[in-house]
Amino acid sequence: MDVFSSLLHQLITDLPGALRAVFVDWEGEAVGQTGDDPDAARLMGAHWGVVHGLAKKNMAVPVEGLVLSFEDRHVVVKPVADGYLVVCETSRRTSPGQALWACARTATLIREEM
Repeated sequence: MDVFSSLLHQLITDLPGALRAVFVDWEGEAVGQTGDDPDAARLMGAHWGVVHGLAKKNMAVPVEGLVLSFEDRHVVVKPVADGYLVVCETSRRTSPGQALWACARTATLIREEM
């Protein structure tokens, strides 16, 4: 397991209810991933990377990250460095604030490894 996937694995191990996490580049390509479904993680990273890019481009204020809540899950998108993101999907029972904090911590650890 590469260092990025190892850090992502630690994220979903430490965060109760975390399902999968992915580290993506500016093209939506997975650099590292972990979780219950690798294909879903790659797709999730590409999809939410596009959404983050659109929000960043179209918002009147700077976008630090996204926390999206759905009927059965949360998705957190946190920038790591220019063009790189950590995306984490959790169950609905996970606190969005706790998920954001965990993703921010993982983003910092990944940035230190880049």
